[in-house]
Amino acid sequence: MVTKEGLTDLLATEAAEGILVDAAGVAIASASALPFGAVIRSDDPDGLSTVALPGYDGILELKCHSAAGTINKGTLLVSHGNGTVKADSGTGVRVVVGRAMEAGANNMLLKAILFSIPIIYTS
Repeated sequence: MVTKEGLTDLLATEAAEGILVDAAGVAIASASALPFGAVIRSDDPDGLSTVALPGYDGILELKCHSAAGTINKGTLLVSHGNGTVKADSGTGVRVVVGRAMEAGANNMLLKAILFSIPIIYTS
């Protein structure tokens, strides 16, 4: 069910808040996979989590990878393959999913925006 307030969906998922997931609610497993959305609330008593879809009209938190290093405010963010994000390196196959709205680092929940259309680089 997509809500009218702003591009969200409810999914049964065990993924934590800030994790990029596929349409089945599973953390994306490949850095080149397109995410369905990002978990923004995972404590619903009915077992469903709120997932922000690409183009979500607000700032949300994305989970930084454990080896993300320093991410500066304004940096483009790419999916890392386990549902987390890191700074865009500018090279190679990658999916740019959003932009950091604050500085962050390893394992942090980072304030970010999701792009309406992820940017896919194939080389």
